[in-house]
Amino acid sequence: AGRLHVLWSAAEASGAPGAALVYARLESGRWSTPATILRAPEGKSDQPALVAVGDRLHAVWSGGPDGRIFYSQAYARDATTSAGWSEPLALIENAGSAPQLTADLLGRLYAIYAVPLNAGRGIYVTFSDDAGVTWSEPASVFDAEAAGWLSVAQPSLSVDEEGRLLAVWVRAPLPGNGPAE
Repeated sequence: AGRLHVLWSAAEASGAPGAALVYARLESGRWSTPATILRAPEGKSDQPALVAVGDRLHAVWSGGPDGRIFYSQAYARDATTSAGWSEPLALIENAGSAPQLTADLLGRLYAIYAVPLNAGRGIYVTFSDDAGVTWSEPASVFDAEAAGWLSVAQPSLSVDEEGRLLAVWVRAPLPGNGPAE
């Protein structure tokens, strides 16, 4: 529809994790006023991802004190106010990071995320066939623990024209131990 939608995490202090998600859009050459639209029920709101499907925007982010992955959606016309967004829904109850969101040609939403450390570390995908109202149980895409990886990070997901999922991620060192592979 000729719009560019932007979602970012804003911290309350330099060096602090994001505390809220801020939205703006570019329409007819003009940016809307940035608006704080979403927060995790408690703790941080960080690492947001946004996708437009039809007349709706869908967002995922890492939030809360334990790094749960949250989801919310809004009609594009209502996205500039916090009241336009649905109540945040926890997609997972355990620690996750770097969520990404995509949709196929039929409108199925897919969320991919990493569990970077400890038991259960790996890459997971969940999906929704009803515009984000309900989500499947997360499925393991890659078991980093079984593969002997110390950590995994930065998953990315796309869907080709035939509906096949294409995923990539990074083999990462433990925090503070050098660059990712």
